[in-house]
Amino acid sequence: MQLDKIREEKLKQYSFKNIAPLKDMVDNLPKFRVDSVKFADVVEIDGEFDNKMIYQVAKKLMPWRKGPFRIGQTFIDSEWQSFIKYNLLQKHIDLTDKLVADVGCNNGYYMFRMLTQNPKMVVGFDPMAIFKIQFDFINHFVRSDRIIYELL
Repeated sequence: MQLDKIREEKLKQYSFKNIAPLKDMVDNLPKFRVDSVKFADVVEIDGEFDNKMIYQVAKKLMPWRKGPFRIGQTFIDSEWQSFIKYNLLQKHIDLTDKLVADVGCNNGYYMFRMLTQNPKMVVGFDPMAIFKIQFDFINHFVRSDRIIYELL
């Protein structure tokens, strides 16, 4: 199967009745002022936010498999404490100026963490629209231009 056909097929997920409202909700988030982003065990984002709105969106996007994240006052816990694995691997890899692929990237937690090592680019691949929407939600605040997410 050709890559363009796979992309086209995967994009159809956005029309599913359980996915479409979530995508619209994230796509229509207002632009908030972000003061700082910290890529540590918890990916932390601080700024001026509508904390009630952030909480409601994060809750509707559940379950969160990888993380944790914090946006303003909203702590987004996850099924997996992903920092445990990342911290074990981090000291053994040098991503400086590298092109990195994250296959099965889920919501992008590891891709965000990799940014501290200054890769040239990180490209994540995952077949599930809900994880892409979670990524878009977090990246709405992070605003990274060094991460590409492919819904494949």
